[in-house]
Amino acid sequence: MQSGSAKPTQGEVIDKYNDTLGRYICKRCNEGDKFEGKAGGSDDDARERQCRRRSAEKMNWGACYFDHYERNFPNRLVGREVYALPVIDGHLQILTFDGSFSDARVFATVGASRAPGPAAELVFISSSEWETLPDILAACLEGLITESGCLKYAQLVAGIDELDREFCARTGKTHLYITVPHSLPNSFFEVQCGEKTGNVFQGILLTNEEADYLRKKGSDALEAQMEANNIDLHNPARPAMTFR
Repeated sequence: MQSGSAKPTQGEVIDKYNDTLGRYICKRCNEGDKFEGKAGGSDDDARERQCRRRSAEKMNWGACYFDHYERNFPNRLVGREVYALPVIDGHLQILTFDGSFSDARVFATVGASRAPGPAAELVFISSSEWETLPDILAACLEGLITESGCLKYAQLVAGIDELDREFCARTGKTHLYITVPHSLPNSFFEVQCGEKTGNVFQGILLTNEEADYLRKKGSDALEAQMEANNIDLHNPARPAMTFR
């Protein structure tokens, strides 16, 4: 499968997350959503019930993904960054889990599943760059969802060097590649939420040359080269692949 590419844009960082996602959605509903008829009682009461129902529907995936992460990384949540992304009309959270890998932390998103397409979130496992990665991941997801409407397999984000030149100088990586989880059990890929199934993908940083190889040869060929090179997926500054 050939990949597309998207240039990341920087989302607004929220310094304090003082409201629940449900209340945020209700506020948006009260301000702008179309109100569909009366449901008994006053219009205001009916509107509030409709808003709460929509909020619950939109929050459901977030709760399911959070539970999924908690089951796989129990009692290991050590941080959270929250971003306002207009493209999902809400907040993107990037959770940080420590202790599941001896040398790395897991960064896991909640909120990308609000995009119009199939529900999906992203994890990124890293042994370094812990302070920088949340901003980069949020910007990359904003770019992907803006261009393609959702998060899916074999996507490619270009332009990280324009977003953070110092990060690229330290790591040598300029692209983010979206793939199935390589560092976690196969069962981690799917998330059950009632009768629906969502996915979790893993992000991997690529050099310019590796990204060009992906564009020319496709995702299967790239992943075969990843295996042949035995690359350290947890190290953002790993050596570049040698193509064989």
